[in-house]
Amino acid sequence: MNAHILKYINEIKRHCSAYLRKETDLITLQRWVDAISSNFENDVPKELQNGVFNFVEELEYIRFMRNEDEHFEAISNEITKLDNLFSNFTKSSN
Repeated sequence: MNAHILKYINEIKRHCSAYLRKETDLITLQRWVDAISSNFENDVPKELQNGVFNFVEELEYIRFMRNEDEHFEAISNEITKLDNLFSNFTKSSN
């Protein structure tokens, strides 16, 4: 696995962890992950690109379609899905 792909994954995980520790909010998480994914290069596998894109889109949906009391649980579930994608990706790359 390329070092920069691992760097992207770790950076996204760091921001997700900050959200789970309630150190950041939904909008900040969404912006950071979107900014990181916009830096993906052509060698980042499509599965990973699509998974991160879908995560950002799901955050957008959650932000507007759910009330604030439901945000944390819904986003936590999406973070778990994204983490599973990352885990599967890193396992298959070894």
